[in-house]
Parts: sequence; structure tokens; C-alpha cells
Amino acid sequence: MALPDLFAPVRPPGPRQRWASLLVLFLGIGGFALGMVMRGQVLSATIPYSNLQAGIDAAYPPGWLLEEAGQDHVFRIRDLSAPGFATTLQVALFPVNDESAARNIFDTLTLRRARTLAAYFVVDEELFQLPNGLLTNAMRYTFVSTGENPFLSSAPVLVEGLDVLIFERDQALVITFRARADSFERDFPHLQRFLQNLEF
Repeated sequence: MALPDLFAPVRPPGPRQRWASLLVLFLGIGGFALGMVMRGQVLSATIPYSNLQAGIDAAYPPGWLLEEAGQDHVFRIRDLSAPGFATTLQVALFPVNDESAARNIFDTLTLRRARTLAAYFVVDEELFQLPNGLLTNAMRYTFVSTGENPFLSSAPVLVEGLDVLIFERDQALVITFRARADSFERDFPHLQRFLQNLEF
């Protein structure tokens, strides 16, 4: 059996090989671009929601669980696939009058939650910019979640929450966003997209 000559001169690639290399490169770039477009469409996909009684139109991510008419909310959507704690968006309505202010609503929420949420702590009250450019009030807080079923939860989870307050006519709309503290910033675009599609 003859051994290959390792010192033989290397032939330069022919036109066919060069075209084949370019074609593979363009196909790779095209496939990557198509994948990014499809990923963007999946991430921005939404399901419309309308509540005629409350006068709210919104949109939420597909695959999230919708719950309506709870004790403390008009509706709530949760991402049950999130590990440890289901990322949550919820909307609540409060009647207001001329004397009502953000401080009163935030105090009411704090009193309710202090009785039901473990280690509830208000971090800060801040200004929040809505998608339309208007500034409103927001309250950031934390609490510890042990899960709805303690037998299925291995350890408590630190949760970060943000309440965004919007006044409209004689009502105040409170949009609440909650996520695990270590994934709050990563999941925050869900709140931004929700606010962009919200009509009240």
C-alpha cells in the first residue's frame, strides 16, 4: 500500500470548491437570521384579553395561565413554567376620589400584604415611566414565597414585586409584576410589553 506524500504541493481550490464554500457560508448566515426572526416572533407573540365590565383591553404571552375575578385582582396571568415561582402579572382596580393619592393605595396594599406574605418588605417608592412617556408612581417590594404547595417546594424563594399605579377617571389601576428576585430584571420586558398593549 502506497503512503501519501506529505510534502506534495497542495492544490489551490478550484472554482467549484470556492462556490461551495461561499454557499455554505451564506446558508449558515441565512439560517441564523431566520432563527433570530422566528425567535423574535415567538417572544413578541401575545393573546388578546378584554374585560368589558372593567373596561380593560390587554394582551399577554401565550402559554401563561389566565385567572379572572380573584379576591385582589380583576385578572392575573402567570408563567407556570418559571422555576421556583411563577412570574406573575396582575391588574387590580381601586375606586378613587379627589382626596385619594398614590400614598393611600400603596398603604392599603402594604397592610393587606403584611398579613399574607412572609417577610414582606417595601424597598422603595419611585417614579415609573409608562410607554406613552408619562410618569407615574410605583412601589417596589420583596417577600418570601414558600410555594402554593409546601410539599412540592424544596426551599423558600425570594420574590421581587413592582406595583405600577395609573389613575383614570374615578378609578386607579394597579398593575403588579412579580418574579423571582434573581430573574426579575430578565423577566422585566414582560411588564413593558404588557403596558404597551394595555388600554383602560
